Amino acid sequence: MKWIGYKSLTDISTYFFPAGIAVKKGDAIVAITDTDGSSSSQGGALTLASDDGAVMASGHRLGVINFKGAEDASSTMTVGAMIEATCDATWSTTENGASLKFYTTDGNASTSRVLTLDSDKKALFSGLVEAQGGINILNTTTSSASQGGTLKLQADDQAALGSGHRLGVIEFQGAIDSGSTLNTGSKIEAIAENLFADEEASTSLKFYTTDSATENLTLTLDSNKLATFAGAISVAGNLTFDSVALTAVQTASESFADNDTSIMTSAAIDDAILKGGSTTTIKILPHQFMSNEDGGVNKSEQYDDTGTIGVRASSADAELYAFVEIPIGKTATSVTIYGSDTNNVVEVFEADIRASGLTDRTPGAGCVIGTACDMDDVAGSTANYLAIKVTVTATSDIVYGGAVTVSG
Repeated sequence: MKWIGYKSLTDISTYFFPAGIAVKKGDAIVAITDTDGSSSSQGGALTLASDDGAVMASGHRLGVINFKGAEDASSTMTVGAMIEATCDATWSTTENGASLKFYTTDGNASTSRVLTLDSDKKALFSGLVEAQGGINILNTTTSSASQGGTLKLQADDQAALGSGHRLGVIEFQGAIDSGSTLNTGSKIEAIAENLFADEEASTSLKFYTTDSATENLTLTLDSNKLATFAGAISVAGNLTFDSVALTAVQTASESFADNDTSIMTSAAIDDAILKGGSTTTIKILPHQFMSNEDGGVNKSEQYDDTGTIGVRASSADAELYAFVEIPIGKTATSVTIYGSDTNNVVEVFEADIRASGLTDRTPGAGCVIGTACDMDDVAGSTANYLAIKVTVTATSDIVYGGAVTVSG
């Protein structure tokens, strides 16, 4: 049958064309129009079928659409692209699995498969996939701990993945010119740590950033749960170790903080040791008192444990002295001496290990046993210390001890 011009088949009969149909004319168009009432099951239909009287076998083609064009002036027709439907399995009354395969041509009649849509609803692209508007991965299955949108990057060359080989990579790129030349700014890649096997899939994640034109490995997360940073780490919030939320790092220039939420630099630790930590009181024990020479030769202080226990002078003419080191970074603000006679006078002096002399730091009103002596403040240094003088009036005057209050 040969038609010249536009022809319509308008009746309901089925037409068979044993030799095929060829439409050849300028602006050739084949139109299939359904004139029945429109519905979800109506519309023009093009059916490509295969029936040789036998069951369709797996891999057999159901039909194909070829897109051809002339490659020379002699009307030599070459396929530029095609779509074909093939069986995924041998067909039966309960099995009709089929795939759609899309092919394009590159170079000299080199046709290759670009996309496969299989019976499992899987789309397999043979090359790079570019999406100008972004990609959304939507999982409509009831949510659970194992559901959610999934992006899989896989490596499969039909051999076990080798140690150091890459499973996949995510690259973040941007244009560097108006010609859409793209450079990679950062990337994340997964690298096999050992040869893959049934019970071996150790993998590291590596994070790269770019400085100017230099790509740098910034962070590695390995299979031992070890995070290795190539550079410095800055933490804006809390850093939790062993369930302790650390909020600060104390440096030497900061005041010591006695808490369980901060750590110290080595310089801060050294300063804290010199300062005595967070203590605000330095105890003066009985053995730190000694008698001066006013009691005469062979006179001394004694620890009396016969009645009222404490230190006493063996002469009523003697004075007892105690010497106290002030930690560097601390300041002595007051002294309290405890004893049996609250009328005994207490005086506080500053002395220097490098020279003779005592500088009086006793307040003008003076001080006595049992009362805090609000002395002139004395800041600790590498050479100074306190000399505390207790004037006893009888050999029965007992000194129990004392305390220096410090700040800083």
